[in-house]
Amino acid sequence: MMGYLFLNRINFQTLIKQQQKKEKKMKNKIKSAIAVTLMCVTLTAVTSKANAYPQGTWQSSPTIGGGWSHNYSPSYNEIVRPYFR
Repeated sequence: MMGYLFLNRINFQTLIKQQQKKEKKMKNKIKSAIAVTLMCVTLTAVTSKANAYPQGTWQSSPTIGGGWSHNYSPSYNEIVRPYFR
């Protein structure tokens, strides 16, 4: 009877260690996924702000006979920017 309890205890401890190893691997995978996601978000934010400057405005108005007329008015920065490159 004593040997059976000892073997059960060893098996239980082994199962706990195996579960802890699995949990550690899963935590590392989650940390890696979060790190990659943050890098992608940061890269996206940096590249999208590289060309961020005040933009002009679009004005749309209906035309006679159907359809729409679109006019773009550039901002001051868009007009002046090519001269300062």
